[in-house]
Amino acid sequence: PLHAFAAIDCPRRVVKIATKVYRDQMLERDENGMTPLLVACQAPVYKFQDISHDGDDLEDMLEDHLYAEEEDAEMSYKEDPNKTLPSVIEILLEAEPSAAKIADPSGKLPLQHAIDSGKSSNQGVKALSEAEGLEQKLEKSLKIVADDSM
Repeated sequence: PLHAFAAIDCPRRVVKIATKVYRDQMLERDENGMTPLLVACQAPVYKFQDISHDGDDLEDMLEDHLYAEEEDAEMSYKEDPNKTLPSVIEILLEAEPSAAKIADPSGKLPLQHAIDSGKSSNQGVKALSEAEGLEQKLEKSLKIVADDSM
């Protein structure tokens, strides 16, 4: 189920719950050799869905602790529209950071898939580069180049 949640236009709350319920699937590969993070990185970019007032209240069905962080983020989002909620990629990375270093069967990393599918920095690209340690490597490289030019 986690692969499916990562692939479709699924509310972020549901994805977050799925990472807790299906924790054992975070590094599992599907029939195409893809982890849920790889699937999410290939998926189209979907607009955030606020399901807090749609149909049955999910909070009544599940324990409050599953939503505490998400509700705080939603409140911040509603108070400050310039603030963005975590992307599906960021939710998956938070649940299993090591997934960022797992390549698909052809050797392509999640970051490469995210860039190829047109995702922006706040749609998971920055989080993926941080998880892979690329930002630190880039900073070190820039410092070495700067030191060499002096």
